[in-house]
Amino acid sequence: MILAYENEITIGSAYQIVIEKLVFGGYGLGYIEGSVPVFIESAYPGEIVRATIASKSRGAFFGTVQDWIYRVPERNGTVCSVFNQCGSCEWLDYDYQSQLKAKKELLREQFLRIGKLDIMPVLFDVIPSKPYGYRNKMEYAFRNVSGAVVLGLKRKKSHNVVPTRGCKIVPEGFERIRKTVESFANRSKTPTPVYDRSTKRGALKDLVVRTNADLTRWMVIVVTDSPSFKGAADFVKTLREECPFVTSIIHLKNSSDKVVLRGAQSTLYGEGVLAETLGWFQYHVPSTAFFQSNRALLEPLLELVKTELELEKDENLLDLYAGIGFFSIYLAPLVKYVLAVEGNSVAAKAIVKNMRLNQLSNVRAIQADIEKADLTKVLDRKVSKVILDPPRAGISTATAQGLAALAPEKILYLSCDPATLARDIAILVKNGYFLRKVQPIDMFPHTSHVETAVSMSRVKD
Repeated sequence: MILAYENEITIGSAYQIVIEKLVFGGYGLGYIEGSVPVFIESAYPGEIVRATIASKSRGAFFGTVQDWIYRVPERNGTVCSVFNQCGSCEWLDYDYQSQLKAKKELLREQFLRIGKLDIMPVLFDVIPSKPYGYRNKMEYAFRNVSGAVVLGLKRKKSHNVVPTRGCKIVPEGFERIRKTVESFANRSKTPTPVYDRSTKRGALKDLVVRTNADLTRWMVIVVTDSPSFKGAADFVKTLREECPFVTSIIHLKNSSDKVVLRGAQSTLYGEGVLAETLGWFQYHVPSTAFFQSNRALLEPLLELVKTELELEKDENLLDLYAGIGFFSIYLAPLVKYVLAVEGNSVAAKAIVKNMRLNQLSNVRAIQADIEKADLTKVLDRKVSKVILDPPRAGISTATAQGLAALAPEKILYLSCDPATLARDIAILVKNGYFLRKVQPIDMFPHTSHVETAVSMSRVKD
């Protein structure tokens, strides 16, 4: 057999490829002539495709399917008319149980490749989710298309917008709100011009909808580039009439094109926060604050964390990247004291408010940049257990080493990025910790993303 080599492959060439497995990013991985790896969108393990080489990046080839020679039976008919156009889902037409198996294998490979760690002895099956209607938040973008205002989801790898008609991964109320706002933007007597990213002109940028676990509270956030929002009163009136279940309407003034939820807030109607009840506890979530996005798995995630940490009443718990106190509030009654460290000022203030809301006196909110802070100076007492849930980028080597230097008995690390998780866990292993359990949770069905809780204990001298 003649093997293909990298320098023989040209952009635009077509090849027959057998897909071997799914990899991070949602791609199917196959090889040209068994030699050169190619990452292909919308192709699943076992399928045979004729694919065109579309690009090369960092030494890797990326292809697009021209035709399927063989499709696997695990490929289902899609339930969405814009699947493969919008950037929300990657595996929507792939059997859900097969998705879970793929995520477990993807996690194993990332730990082996990046962290040089074999996690199979401690790797558990992925905890499944409700596959549809699970999200509690969605970001829509306004665009002018052929003279009309379109409010939809962003296309894959683009700022262009896909006209959306009933996304399946959010509850039905989202579409009702989206249609109402899109209609309002097109017939308003005092229209706010849609923002144009290329010219930096206009005002109307984004619409964010948030809800709680039981769908009893709904927050609508309209984001503009300018401080003013023309027709705000009519907007509120229309939304309240056509979507009476909405409990908060927020105007966010945001000049950034990189982050949607930031800037000064004006409450146009309602409470200005999203009320959430989980177990015995209540949370008030500010409009711009991070909150776990899978409403079906909020309480299971909290219970998992509680079980893995094995908390004792005489212990102090450190919660790093604490957000609004999602874990701190829930776990506080089980321990002597909780130190909740959060870098975002809005979220740090929310911890204090949520602590008071739940009449807790053993939680201390500390606003600090964790990547820059010396934890030994930030903390006023020794901690025996640590939970951390950092952003996708993970933590620095210095932060991992600083965490290990605190010498907690147990560390529970949560992450939505297997690559940075594997990197960081490897550093903690080198600094005196061993793996007890790796538990993936499917917080993001129909995507290649997977939340993972890694439980570690300190190696005893």
